Amino acid sequence: MVISQDFLQLHNLEGPSKTSLLGTVTAIYDVGCFLGSICAYWLGERLGRRKTVLVGTTVMAIGAVLQASSYSVGQMMTGRVIAGIGNGISSFIGRGA
Repeated sequence: MVISQDFLQLHNLEGPSKTSLLGTVTAIYDVGCFLGSICAYWLGERLGRRKTVLVGTTVMAIGAVLQASSYSVGQMMTGRVIAGIGNGISSFIGRGA
């Protein structure tokens, strides 16, 4: 993802001055995973395991669409957080918590 020159140009992430922003774009996914795992406890109790995994994968797919269609850093970061939330939900519930 971040090694493609087209990606870097499109999101204006080229050059050494953009290194910390690029790191933030990469790491923000983990923040979403953390938030998703917290939400999964409450959601799993209400919906059950199967429906919660379905919700998690649907949220993850929405985040993937946002990332794939992004033309700005803000949209990319939003998509990564949303995909991370979906992954956090699915991973937490998928482990049988």
